[in-house]
Amino acid sequence: MKAKASIVVERKVEWVDTDASGHYHYTAAFRFFEASEMALYKKLGIDNSISGRVPRVHAEADFKSLLFFGDKVQISCVVEDVGNSSIKFYHEIKRGDLQCVTGRIIVVYVDPASGKPMTVPHELRQKLLTSGSVGEEHLEG
Repeated sequence: MKAKASIVVERKVEWVDTDASGHYHYTAAFRFFEASEMALYKKLGIDNSISGRVPRVHAEADFKSLLFFGDKVQISCVVEDVGNSSIKFYHEIKRGDLQCVTGRIIVVYVDPASGKPMTVPHELRQKLLTSGSVGEEHLEG
């Protein structure tokens, strides 16, 4: 059985990602999650077909360690499950070997005109469930 689709994205924590405390603002983790999800879609060649079709319906994160301006981080995005109309992603943000944030995002595949949930198309489901690691990506801020 092939592995579910995944990617690791590397980037630096930018000034805009930080707050007055000097470390990253919690919202940065969710932006990093979304950036890694989009990088996965691009590597799978589905970024144009998924645009406007996957609103978030659930987002959660557990913050384990601080990140600071200039830190180089690795963001993992792994497809955890594909339901009838939903896609569940597991995310992890690490600085080297240190786990800093873990989280899950659930999106629902919808008709862009009506916003109503639709069945995830078979071809998309197969790509998400069987593509394995699609490699690494480096993103600038």
